[in-house]
Amino acid sequence: MNGLVDMAWTFSWLGARRRRDPFAPVHAEAFGLPSDVEIATRDGILPIWSLSAGDRIITRTGWAPLRAIRMTHGTVQAVTVPPATLGSDAPDHAVTLPAGQPLLLRGEPALRLTGRDHAVVPAARLARAMGLAPPCAVRMTVLLLGFDTPQILYASGLELAAPDTATLRALPLDPGDTQAGPREGLPR
Repeated sequence: MNGLVDMAWTFSWLGARRRRDPFAPVHAEAFGLPSDVEIATRDGILPIWSLSAGDRIITRTGWAPLRAIRMTHGTVQAVTVPPATLGSDAPDHAVTLPAGQPLLLRGEPALRLTGRDHAVVPAARLARAMGLAPPCAVRMTVLLLGFDTPQILYASGLELAAPDTATLRALPLDPGDTQAGPREGLPR
């Protein structure tokens, strides 16, 4: 997992740049998970809005306890990834992601984009390389999940990167951010 994280990109509204830490502090809306994705957990596939601190999330390295959730509402640059873009079942339905959300690609999509058998790339780069619609402004609720260490988790048929809690806490607060209760203000 650390090798994958080391290869990742960090993102800001000003563009992407190569870094060792894929989650160096940036605007909270630059990456995150939309409120309609489903996350693989030890209790099964659950909607992201039903998660709370302490839930055990299935990751590339096994399972990891969810330590924090941060939510923000606003307009973000987003990319829609149509069904089966990354293979026969990835994603399993159209998923709209913030343009800076890092995805783990493996196999043919990774080879096509980077020449490597696996790579972590932003959704915006995937859109350009795969001929998807370019990022556009979308009003959405974005959730950031924090773990003890950076993780790759399974969400709606995609492998998405999530930061550690220290990075999550270092992100600047936006007026629409909620950190109090992970379930407060979320749809039921």
